[in-house]
Amino acid sequence: MDSVIPIFAGAMLLDELVGDPQYRWHPVRLMGTAFQWLEFGFFKLKFTGRLAGVLFVTMCLAAVFAVWWPLRFGMYYLWLPMGMAFDVFVLYSMVAQKDLLAHVRSVLHPVEQNDLVLAREKLSMIVSRKTENLPLDGIVRSAVESVAENFVDGSMAVICFAVAGALLAVVTGGTPATGMMIGPVAYRVVNTLDAMVGYKNERYLRFGWASARFDDVLNFIPARLSIVPLLFGTLLMRGHVALALRSFFLDRNKTPSINSGHPESVLAGAIGICVGGPVAYAQKVTNGVWIGCGTRDAAPQHLRRAIGIVYTAGIFNVISALLVLMAVYSGRQLI
Repeated sequence: MDSVIPIFAGAMLLDELVGDPQYRWHPVRLMGTAFQWLEFGFFKLKFTGRLAGVLFVTMCLAAVFAVWWPLRFGMYYLWLPMGMAFDVFVLYSMVAQKDLLAHVRSVLHPVEQNDLVLAREKLSMIVSRKTENLPLDGIVRSAVESVAENFVDGSMAVICFAVAGALLAVVTGGTPATGMMIGPVAYRVVNTLDAMVGYKNERYLRFGWASARFDDVLNFIPARLSIVPLLFGTLLMRGHVALALRSFFLDRNKTPSINSGHPESVLAGAIGICVGGPVAYAQKVTNGVWIGCGTRDAAPQHLRRAIGIVYTAGIFNVISALLVLMAVYSGRQLI
């Protein structure tokens, strides 16, 4: 099964040690810049309907693979360790577990100091809602929702696609390392496009439809699988396992998104609060339903426990993925 395990382990270790620093040549940042230019061309031509959105996603995927694939092939052709190092770097760049937690911790610290002005400012960097007038409990609830939803985007989905790609390559007789890389790269392209154009506003309602729907499809299984690592984290962090399960079964389908309610309901129950409720965005206020089986008076300690649970869940994901890959290595048949 070639170099799958050292590549995967190296990428996850890099994320844990270094995180996801923002720099000019970051692969996701480069993709975003290229996608912005392509979007500008579509709108300049006034080609902004749903069909244009489908073509936009297709062209973005094709462009990324047209650059990444030959570059990867060339590095492996020149020197195997160089190719492996390139795969480690790319996979590491697709994961954002530590960066996600760092952003949420930047909200936690001022909240614990009762510096709501700074807490709102930090929160505005990770949520799309208006944060100017949020009270302390609203800041905490918003941060918990963000860390739950982005746990799927930043960690769960990437690892799922990496492992699934490697296993699919084994079954089909392909190269496992190649299979492991294709899924996370394609997922990050679509996820980046959703973050850029997947909004229900006047500009993107039709053009961004395809990006949003493709992202929903790709996150469908990872979002539902996220209950496993989150419950494991809840157990180890002495959270409310029973409330987490109750919230999941009662509230997972109450959010507008078909996916976000699954991790949000589990994490809300695990720390004993409710999330959701009325939310103010730039253009409107939505009367969302409450999710969770706990108190609405969220406090800093709830956010701290949520961070601990998500961190533990991330470790569970990495260890589980390595065990699956090692099982395939050793020739054991997975049931």
